[in-house]
Amino acid sequence: MHNLRQRSMTVKEYTEEFYKVSIRAEQIQDTDEKVARYVNVLIMEIQDEIHVLSPKTVEEDYQIVLKAKEKLMRKQSARNRGTF
Repeated sequence: MHNLRQRSMTVKEYTEEFYKVSIRAEQIQDTDEKVARYVNVLIMEIQDEIHVLSPKTVEEDYQIVLKAKEKLMRKQSARNRGTF
């Protein structure tokens, strides 16, 4: 689990890989450490969006990350159109 990073993966791909690695590492239940590890290797822009919400499970994190990613994409789109 320590080597897993989002890098160029989509949020969905990263989350699926995170669950696979968690199962192999026999970390089935969500713990504070597991939830923190899920968040701490996401790209920084997404981390900044979700840290204030303090989700308690990886699933909660995933739902928040999807919303944060959508928000970031809207901001980027607005910048590209010259309005913000």
